[in-house]
Amino acid sequence: MGFGREARRVRDETLPHGRRLRALAHCLEWAQPVGFHPSWHYLEAKLGAPRESIEFLAPAIDLLERERNLHLELVQRYSTLRRRQKMRGSRSPRPDAVTPRSPARWHGDEREAAAHALRWWLQRHPLEDFVDRPEAKLAVDVARVLAPGPSLTSFDPAALQQSLDWARDGTRAVANQTMAERRRAHQVLDLLGQIYIVLNGAPLVGSPWNFTASPDDQARRAAVARTYFRTPLGLWRSTPQDGVGDLNDAAADLLVLGYDTPALRQLAGLSPGDSFYEVEPAVTAALDELEIGDLLDISADRAGLEARLGLFLDGKLTLRELSTWAHQMIGHEGEDDLQPFVMLDDIYDDWEYAGQDLPYLDQVTRKAARDFLAGRRVTRLDWLEPPAQEGVQSATVRRPSWRDRLRRRGR
Repeated sequence: MGFGREARRVRDETLPHGRRLRALAHCLEWAQPVGFHPSWHYLEAKLGAPRESIEFLAPAIDLLERERNLHLELVQRYSTLRRRQKMRGSRSPRPDAVTPRSPARWHGDEREAAAHALRWWLQRHPLEDFVDRPEAKLAVDVARVLAPGPSLTSFDPAALQQSLDWARDGTRAVANQTMAERRRAHQVLDLLGQIYIVLNGAPLVGSPWNFTASPDDQARRAAVARTYFRTPLGLWRSTPQDGVGDLNDAAADLLVLGYDTPALRQLAGLSPGDSFYEVEPAVTAALDELEIGDLLDISADRAGLEARLGLFLDGKLTLRELSTWAHQMIGHEGEDDLQPFVMLDDIYDDWEYAGQDLPYLDQVTRKAARDFLAGRRVTRLDWLEPPAQEGVQSATVRRPSWRDRLRRRGR
């Protein structure tokens, strides 16, 4: 059973109405944008018809599929973000970071769906279960005000943040905490998530969601943009003729995640055939708007190497391609801490000619790449010796003569 098959059954008018309605229920079980029952409530209110109505099914699955497509596109962009963050040492997202699922939301109609979710929550939860905790009671009181729709009433952000902190702490397993207390904390956390959506709209994926801003909020938002732009910017700066498409993709990814600025839209609309003099102002303006202009502070060689090391770790660039680029574009006169990767070209030639263990060289280079991207010192690789092999008298590599090198390179 899958979402696509059940969606086709919902649209199949040859099936009995009850079977089509069950198929729609299965689709909601797969998607659950704001929870299973609140999603039913939203669809019925949005379409102005009960779910049992024959006219309800087709428009309902259309709305749900539209939301699911937006969600899946966001998941794809978020997975790219997390992979790049892990590459630079961030092994897990912070508890307050926005993900495609947290806080729960109906992608494409966040505020209205959140208001419906608040109304459903207030109808189904006994309010007396929350009055003994001031943090929980505050969340319920705010939900009552916002449930009819966005309100001009002002709320105390510090008090809401205190409730949010209490709910987050309560969802963690701690000693002397009953299951009922933990369940209540989860319920209040879900409620506060919908309150946040009604008040603020769609959040920026990867950024923190809190009711009060902390000093590092902007830095964390900028870190997400920096993660997306670092590799495309490095490729473009080192090979401007080939890197425009990667910049387009990065801008489009950030727009999908919610980072919407005028220059970012302009950059996403450029084509690979545009000249450097058209691309450069758009890039500079986008970096300034996202507050990540410091990416231009490093040299083009370093930026290009960082970009290609990331591609190498992602499996999109071979060791041969990496070493050749570093040797030709950076050279032995380049910056000192880049030299271990410049030397890889000669090491690769020597090992390949001597029949040594190239997968081992690839493994060592991957560790060096991870260390370099994480800001750790990389030792020189020209002293590296291959592991001992059967039938080899010595592990020392015999360096070919200059005639051998020219012959192997076809010169």
